[in-house]
Amino acid sequence: MTKHSSRYLLVAGAEGEVGRRVVELLSRHDALRVTATTRNPADIVDLAARGVRIRAADPDDAASLDAAFPGAQRLLLVSTAADGLWGRHRQLEALVAAASRAGVQSVVYMAQVDMFDPSPTGHRCSLGFSLFILLLIFELQIF
Repeated sequence: MTKHSSRYLLVAGAEGEVGRRVVELLSRHDALRVTATTRNPADIVDLAARGVRIRAADPDDAASLDAAFPGAQRLLLVSTAADGLWGRHRQLEALVAAASRAGVQSVVYMAQVDMFDPSPTGHRCSLGFSLFILLLIFELQIF
């Protein structure tokens, strides 16, 4: 299968550290067509050079989601930067509703998991752990 196949994966929230890295990794997979969404497409325009389609989508604007989601078979939702738990919940509901309207077949929601080493030289390792879990999902074709 080539990137021009009908397998179409949409990553919502591609402008953040985790979302961007996931899109970069997925764009290397020849069998996937990857579309990345963000409120500010100019922030991720460099991903287009990797064959990624870029679409504007704001979780607070249903019309923008309805314009961005058609054709997607699978959707990866990267946790948003909304203020507070209620803001994230509201945006997640809007994203899932838009996916349903667009006929998306499967949705994976990824919230960042932070792990800290409590020692004085400890470090944060959430990005690597999150990417490991995602790669496992895609390699096992669970998603």
